[in-house]
Formats: sequence, C-alpha cells, structure tokens
Amino acid sequence: MKNIYILAAILYRKYLHLKNGVIDHTLPFSTYKAPPLPAANDIYIADVLKIAEQRCLNLEEEIKQIRNSKTDSENRIKYVRKQKEIVEAENDRLRAQLTGGRPEAAISIESASRLGI
Repeated sequence: MKNIYILAAILYRKYLHLKNGVIDHTLPFSTYKAPPLPAANDIYIADVLKIAEQRCLNLEEEIKQIRNSKTDSENRIKYVRKQKEIVEAENDRLRAQLTGGRPEAAISIESASRLGI
C-alpha cells in the first residue's frame, strides 16, 4: 500500500513537470535496445492517477477562490482604513472646537469677514 502512495507521488510530480514544461535534466540516448515496456494493466494504479488528477484540479480551484477572497479582503481593508482616517479627522476637528472654544483660524476668518478685509 505504501508503494502505491510513493508511486502516485512520483507520477504526480512527473505530471506537474510535464504540465509546466519543466525539464529536470537531459540524458544521452542509450545504446541498449530494450523491449518496450507493457502498459500498466492495473486498474488500481489508473484509478489512483485519476484521483490524483482530480485532486489537483480541485486544489487549483481552491487556490483561485482563495486568491479572489484575498483581493476582496484587501480592498475591504483599504476601504475601512480610509473610513477610519475620515472619522479620526472629524473627531480631531470636533475636539478642537470643544477645547477652548472655537479654533483661532475660525475666529480670525470670521473677524476678517466682519471687518470687510
């Protein structure tokens, strides 16, 4: 049973290398002419490969969903931070009006408008 998992992991790694076009290394052509290997007739191995491929597709879909939710969360964080800045600015303005009366800038503008300057 352990050998099947090892075989599935090796085949999965080869599948990813073939899918992504990665070449690990090149070997010189052999001068030995061996008879061709028979195809694997074991249905269990083929089924494991099918399950591994399906799992890969499912994980790729999950990655897409997680990336989308991450960008949505980042956008939401930016929006909330902007709202926080606006609220803090308004609090500072109101705090300035409450401490010591009105701010000096407002008084000077009001007095300048009364004098007609």
